[in-house]
Amino acid sequence: MALSFPRTPATGDDMPVGSLSPRTSATPEVTSGHPTGVGARGVALARASTPARLLVIEQDPALRQMLSWDFADLGYRVTEAWGVQAARQAIEQGEFDLVLLEFTLPDGAAVGLIRELSSRFPGLPLIMNSGRPEAVLAAEGMPELFAFVPKPSTTRTLHRLFQRALARFSS
Repeated sequence: MALSFPRTPATGDDMPVGSLSPRTSATPEVTSGHPTGVGARGVALARASTPARLLVIEQDPALRQMLSWDFADLGYRVTEAWGVQAARQAIEQGEFDLVLLEFTLPDGAAVGLIRELSSRFPGLPLIMNSGRPEAVLAAEGMPELFAFVPKPSTTRTLHRLFQRALARFSS
C-alpha cells in the first residue's frame, strides 16, 4: 500500500496541526518571551512589523513542537509550555498577544489556569484546543475563552482565529 500526502501551499494551510509541512528553515525561531513582563492589560498587541507573541501550552511534546514550528513559519514568536507551572513561568518572563492551550495538562487544571490568566490579564485572547469530550462542556461554561477549537484542527483554522483575536483586541 502506498502512502499519499496532500499537496499544500508552502504556508502549511489546510494541513492538520502537527502534520509535516514544508519548512522555510531547519530551525524556526522559538523564543522564551520578552523580559519586560506582561503589559497592563495582559496584552501588548503586535504592530504590523512586530510578530504576534504566542504562548502554546500543550502536554504532548511532539504536538507542542509541531505547533511551534508551524506558527513560527507563519511569523509568530512562539513560546512553549508543557503544563500549568511552565505556563506561569513563561507569563512571568514575557509578554504574549495570544495563548493557545490544551484542556488536559499534567500538573493542573486548564480551567483554573484560564480563569487565573483572564483575571490577571483582561483582554488576553485565550483559545482552547482539545480533543477531549469533557473539554467541550467545560469550554461552554467559560466566558473567559475567546474560542474553543476541537482537535483535530488545522494550522489554517487556528491562524485565522488568531488573526480575528488580534484584530478584535487591537481596536
